[in-house]
Amino acid sequence: MTMSRAETRLPAHISPDAIVLLRTLLLCQLAELADQVADSRTTVDELTGRSDSDSLLERELAEASTIRVAATLQEARDALRRIDDGTYGTCEACATPIPYERLESIPQARRCVTCPAPAGLVG
Repeated sequence: MTMSRAETRLPAHISPDAIVLLRTLLLCQLAELADQVADSRTTVDELTGRSDSDSLLERELAEASTIRVAATLQEARDALRRIDDGTYGTCEACATPIPYERLESIPQARRCVTCPAPAGLVG
């Protein structure tokens, strides 16, 4: 039995093959970002307790990196959830389809190019 596009909740402007590719990009991004978060946290742990100025600066940079990368990691998880619930590929601000080229470049994009992202969010 073949499921219709509506039953699988795929966006009308993105082919099933493209969704598979975008899901794969997001999964690869998740793995890479999880590694980056782990590396940054290890650096923070190693530098905690050191009081020289270089160690303090490096720890602050690692902490900031951890926060930034963890936010991007959550954005990728949210994009996978949107694929699953059928809302992926639609601008959260204006409800227009997000062009495939934008999603291919920024798979976790929540908005089209013309709608500005809220502070702190990517795409």
